[in-house]
Amino acid sequence: MNATDTGIYVNVTPTVGTDTISMDVTTQVVNHVSYADNGVPVVVERKAATKVQAADGQEIVLGGMVYETPINASNKVPFLGSLPVLGYFFGGETKQNNKRLVVVAIKATKLTGAGMTPDDADIMETAKGNKALLLPGVKVKLAGDPINP
Repeated sequence: MNATDTGIYVNVTPTVGTDTISMDVTTQVVNHVSYADNGVPVVVERKAATKVQAADGQEIVLGGMVYETPINASNKVPFLGSLPVLGYFFGGETKQNNKRLVVVAIKATKLTGAGMTPDDADIMETAKGNKALLLPGVKVKLAGDPINP
């Protein structure tokens, strides 16, 4: 089996003006759905891109990427649930839809060199892609790590 990257990716390219901050925002969701016969992972990718403007300190909320998965399950008593006609009394089927909605919240903030704290500098390095952004409940994958290849 081969590995592939899945998850939610948000790319923000800001342009700072005198009065506003313009941002090109691209949201990408990559979900693993199955494996092909040759062991290659099959993924579904959805992408949305937009351009927004905000004043310093203003928050922008983007949403609308919905992913719906139908779930069909059958619950039955072994053997008795498989009998024609009588099986209806010894089992049942449930159908439901699992919906996922991706919402992105961005706060536009102008940072100046003199007013930057060490935390701000850390955020800037993360935004530039020089430092990994750790999310709660996500295991860090290190290159060459024999435990987490």
